[in-house]
Amino acid sequence: MCQGACAGRVGGRIPGTQRALSGLDGAQAYVLILAGYETTANALAFALYLLSANPGKRDALLAEVDGFGRARVPTLHDLDR
Repeated sequence: MCQGACAGRVGGRIPGTQRALSGLDGAQAYVLILAGYETTANALAFALYLLSANPGKRDALLAEVDGFGRARVPTLHDLDR
């Protein structure tokens, strides 16, 4: 059932090659793509919920972001801060 639908959604071929995806490979690629999207979206939504439920933590986070400065681009050296 998923062989045709999943292979079709990921293009049916491995990018950069002429090799076709098998039904199982296509289904796994499709699930991994969706799983990555859904878990990221859920993690961000839950983090925003927790920040909205804890105004003190939200204010501390905003102070840290504002203290960094909005006009400059972060660099590798900022990780030590």
